[in-house]
Parts: sequence; structure tokens; C-alpha cells
Amino acid sequence: MLFMVSLLAFTGTRFFFSNYVLVVRSMLGDPMLFGLVVNTIPALTGALIWPLLGKAFDKGSPSLLVATAILEYALFIVLFLHVSDPLVVAILWAFPIYPLLEQGLVISISRKLPGKLQLLASGIFTTSISIAGALILVLGGYFNKIDMIGYTSLFILFRSLGFLILGTFRRK
Repeated sequence: MLFMVSLLAFTGTRFFFSNYVLVVRSMLGDPMLFGLVVNTIPALTGALIWPLLGKAFDKGSPSLLVATAILEYALFIVLFLHVSDPLVVAILWAFPIYPLLEQGLVISISRKLPGKLQLLASGIFTTSISIAGALILVLGGYFNKIDMIGYTSLFILFRSLGFLILGTFRRK
């Protein structure tokens, strides 16, 4: 179940953001500014939040944090589809949601496996990312407008959230 959550979460987020980055590029114009906004600033904010998230995952439910990340990504997709101000886009792009999703998924998967299979959690996680990349290629052949890409990504993210909820209730 968590493999499906991970697969769909990465398909939904990467399908949108790998296409939206082209919108950001045309919006910002300058290649240096583009690199700063798309790569440098998110890397720095992500580096700042990884240790804090580690502490939160140790104390809280990683599934709840994964759900939070999926909902945040959905909110950001909606915002990006409706915002055209480059400054607002740059500020939103700096929010580090990816560590929340990645760490939450790895820990969620890891906690489901016996102690001797901890490396399998990493394998399941990275396999879901690889398959998501292939799915993005397939989806890219059907959708070429950013709004349709956004709505499709939202649909995929909500499917991921549905699997997460289903897996949570199935446990109880």
C-alpha cells in the first residue's frame, strides 16, 4: 500500500513540477535568477528543515506527515496555477515540502518492515521514484497544457492520499 502511496505521490508532484519549472523559467527570464529560485534557495531551505523533520518523525506519525506533505503539494499546485507574480512564485518555490514527503515515506515504509529488511525500505522508495519517472513520460504524451497537467497531478495526488488513508484504516 505504501509503495502505491509513494508511486502516486511522486508521479503527481514530479509531473506537475517538472513541467511548471518551464513556466518559472519563462517568468524569471534571467538564467542566474532561475537557478537561484529553482535550485539554490530550495536546497538551502530543505537543508535547514531536514534535521527538524527528523525530530518530528521520531516523535510523530510519519503517515500523518506524508498526508500533510501531499495536501501541501496539492495546495501549492492550485496556487501555482493561479499566481502569475514572479516574486510570489519564487517565495512559494522556496518552501521545502519535498523533505517532508521523502522522509515521511521512507520512515513509513521502514517501520512496516522487520529490522533485517531496513534497506528494502530504501529500495521500495527509490523504485517508486523510478517508476514515477516512467509514468511522467507516458502522461507527458497526453497533456501539454500546464492547467491540465496541474489538474491531472491533483487527481494523482488525491489518489495517493486515498491509498494512504485506506492503508491506515486497514491496519486498525
